[in-house]
Amino acid sequence: MTAIQAVSIPDYQERTDPKPHTVYQIVVVLNLLEERRSGLETYLRAIVSAKDDQWREAVAFKQFLGIPIGKSQAPAPNPTHFSLMTWLDEHREIQSRLRDVRADINAREAFATQGDVNSSHKSNVAAKQKLAG
Repeated sequence: MTAIQAVSIPDYQERTDPKPHTVYQIVVVLNLLEERRSGLETYLRAIVSAKDDQWREAVAFKQFLGIPIGKSQAPAPNPTHFSLMTWLDEHREIQSRLRDVRADINAREAFATQGDVNSSHKSNVAAKQKLAG
């Protein structure tokens, strides 16, 4: 439910087209976003400052804040969530795969230039398989 903080009509215009009428400018100020932000901030501060660390150590809380989780309590890896190290590993793997694909494409071109259709086709298939993963 949306909380309306204020409604005002700061201006109006008298118009003659298509027939005489009045157009009002209505401003509605909603306070929902600020309320939710401040409520979430209060909630998170209460968790962080609590004496009992039960909620601070919860996996869901750490994931929400983006805090790295130790391997002993880590859930199954999420392929869409990258940390600095997993991103670097993924980047290296992709670079390596691209080098292999380029090598296969270059081999395909070399075989095609030599007229070796069978080897050219094999290199092309190998490149496509490496792209598919």
